[in-house]
Amino acid sequence: MKCEHCQKEYFNGEQFCNICGAQLKPIENTFFQNTSGENINSVETLENEQMNIESPILMPHEKMKLEQTNVNYSNFTEPNNSFKEEDWLKVYIGNNYDKIHYKKWSWPAFLFGIIYLIYRKLWKYAGLYMIIMLCVSLISNVLNLPILLTIGGLILSSISGIKFNEIYVKYAKEHIRKLHETNPIMSQEEFSGLVASKGGTNLAVTLLLAIPLAICIAIMIFFFTLISPFIPQISKNKAYCETAICNEDRTNCMYFDNNGRMQMIDCS
Repeated sequence: MKCEHCQKEYFNGEQFCNICGAQLKPIENTFFQNTSGENINSVETLENEQMNIESPILMPHEKMKLEQTNVNYSNFTEPNNSFKEEDWLKVYIGNNYDKIHYKKWSWPAFLFGIIYLIYRKLWKYAGLYMIIMLCVSLISNVLNLPILLTIGGLILSSISGIKFNEIYVKYAKEHIRKLHETNPIMSQEEFSGLVASKGGTNLAVTLLLAIPLAICIAIMIFFFTLISPFIPQISKNKAYCETAICNEDRTNCMYFDNNGRMQMIDCS
């Protein structure tokens, strides 16, 4: 509309002209014509009609670029935003979650040791367990103290029973965190399946490894039995000092006992 005095255009809602100061008439029942030729009586309706105008035709590369910039991220859920840590631990640990998470003592770890570590997919801890047992077995043979192997095994089993649940829960949390970092954009269902596959148990692998493990233990026992006569042993029986081969001060003497085992004795 225009001012009747100075012909200055003005918009609806203005009461006085900015040029001449004359009072302006309100705009009422102003009609516009839309693209289909129909009359509409509000600017708002006209704007709505303009918004419904069909989008221009885009080239293939332009469509691809538009799709990339308008990705619907509602289908991608960060796991920790929808599930609490405890929920993911339940998925990772499995059916025995309450026993492992809330109890301090683990009977399976105490009774089965390395077998249970393999069953729970704790490969590094299973390897460490075997190395410790080998060291204890070697020391037991060197010192000619078979009881040492029994005591060492009992101590290691007790430590496993006391610390397994704590170590396993801590390991599970760290493993879940790493899985989340390496898979930041994944649906809840997909991430749940991934966590379950990485955690839980593996009976098939346990059975497959149990037989080779038993064979290895048998070979080690045979090997230590075979070489034990050639491993110097510490003895306190000085009756063999007369036939022993000693150094100058006779503090380290070597002899063979009635069973043909090499022994060490202090004949000073």
